[in-house]
Amino acid sequence: MNNKGFTLIEMLVGIAIFIILIGAVLDIFAFSMKSYNYSYAQIGQVQDNRQILLNITNNLQNATDIDPLSSPFQEIRFSIGTDSYKIAFDTNNSAVTFTKNGSIKSVGQKKIEYLIFTPSITTEERWRIDISLKFKNDTNIYRSSVVTLNKITNQVIF
Repeated sequence: MNNKGFTLIEMLVGIAIFIILIGAVLDIFAFSMKSYNYSYAQIGQVQDNRQILLNITNNLQNATDIDPLSSPFQEIRFSIGTDSYKIAFDTNNSAVTFTKNGSIKSVGQKKIEYLIFTPSITTEERWRIDISLKFKNDTNIYRSSVVTLNKITNQVIF
């Protein structure tokens, strides 16, 4: 008898082990891809959320006049030079609206749970605005504090 090759049983066992190993590798690869896609989506969402907060902060930083009567919670009105601005939480669309001289831009549609502004006056006669922003499907509450670069030109007592 010639013993130079594999028997049919040995070949079938080898092929079965190979198929099991390939299946395990493909399963690990699929799990890794799902994890990567989920993480990538989460990172994108956090970046979008931070960008919205950064836009609000940058707009408020240069404000000279802030209307505190419109600002206890979800809306703030202010001016920069001759331009008038409003940043508000749109409850109908769950979005933040930026208004400049009547022109409205909406961001974060259907993503925002709440937006709260809390203005106060610093000892240097500048506005300090604390911002809290909560997005749907995100456990984080994004907070920021802005102190205006310019001194108050039209002080209103709360």
